[in-house]
Amino acid sequence: MPSDAARSNAAIELTSYNTIGYRIDAVRVTAGGALLETHDGLGGGTQLTITLIPDGSGADILVDVDLGCGGATTTKHYRITSDGSTVTEV
Repeated sequence: MPSDAARSNAAIELTSYNTIGYRIDAVRVTAGGALLETHDGLGGGTQLTITLIPDGSGADILVDVDLGCGGATTTKHYRITSDGSTVTEV
């Protein structure tokens, strides 16, 4: 198994230049990795980035993301290949 330094991070980026006010309320990594950080980086729009590190098992990373906007909330479910090359909403 490679050391942590040898693993590549995987990221989910949710971006909209026309929509403001979205936020990340919670992130749960349910398989294949761990949460490294979240970032909200775009004023005047939405750019939410969730950075993950694979656990080295080769398994896909499964992530639940709670998003909010004002009082409304929703949960999105994502599958990321262990190499970070493909993100699918499930």
